[in-house]
Amino acid sequence: MNIINNHGTKINILGIPADRGRWLLIPLGMTILLCLGSVYSWSIFRTPLEKELGISASASLLPFTFILVFYAAVMPIAGFYIPRIGTRLMTAVGGMIVGLGYILSSFATNVTTLVMKLPPQGWHPRQNMANSTSILASSYPKNLLRSRSFYGLWICYVIGTLVGLSAIGISSTVGEEIINIDPTVAASSVSLFALFNGVSRPLFGWLVDRFKPHYIAILSYVLILIACILMVNAQTGQVGNYLIAFCLFWFCLGGWLAMAPTITLGFFNPEQYAQNYGIVFTAYGVGALIGTLATGRIRDLFGTYTYVFYPMAFLAMIGIIVACFLLKKERF
Repeated sequence: MNIINNHGTKINILGIPADRGRWLLIPLGMTILLCLGSVYSWSIFRTPLEKELGISASASLLPFTFILVFYAAVMPIAGFYIPRIGTRLMTAVGGMIVGLGYILSSFATNVTTLVMKLPPQGWHPRQNMANSTSILASSYPKNLLRSRSFYGLWICYVIGTLVGLSAIGISSTVGEEIINIDPTVAASSVSLFALFNGVSRPLFGWLVDRFKPHYIAILSYVLILIACILMVNAQTGQVGNYLIAFCLFWFCLGGWLAMAPTITLGFFNPEQYAQNYGIVFTAYGVGALIGTLATGRIRDLFGTYTYVFYPMAFLAMIGIIVACFLLKKERF
């Protein structure tokens, strides 16, 4: 079967008819996400950095926080330009910027320098910011921002990413401080967590396609609650509780990174998907900013990460309520 565009022309991908060539996008996408996803290993470096530079938990989370916030901030802009300049150019320029950021980071000698040299994981074309803002405001679909389901999805996404990214940022450190496991084992456990993060994406995407999205969102929050309960009661040496809890945290974050784009496509105009999801993805940045800063602050105030899991559990309960009432498709 040949795929034909609106002008009656057959679409090829890398010189192959689109019905077969589109499968090549999967390994290419995996390669891109492998480069971008390396930021999720940041918790491994935090303890050595805190000792080497003599900085607080909040300060050691700053590079991780800034990456995630800029990642989300650039997304609406990228969503606006993808239909205009194409994904190939956007991906190429974004890849060069990310690569340059990693190279420059190798020369950093303090947290401030490290933050400034890690660029946003995307691309912002040079232009007047005032003009850019007015163009974006006039070009994005108005019915999206008037939709109750948009705000339901946005709030649920904030909660899912806030909890997930907070947990990712402290994964290795919690294992060392609360469970008292060897730093090497804690670092190795991140690979296990990442596996659950990857597996959850196709699984949650499949579930959302077959069941009502708010049911799957509620499922993710229930799993988060279970993980929080395990960590609130975790004691030194309880490696099993630690592994199960953080596998669930990473699992649910991966789930939300699959659910949010799928729900956006199903709830709103598919022809404006890039713009729509660009706006929805700002929830990721808000969750990253609030979650990582609050996590570091709680650790500095109480001297332990145990108290981090209480607000996470509370947010999961709020997420269940929001999903029940707002995460439902509306007719426009």
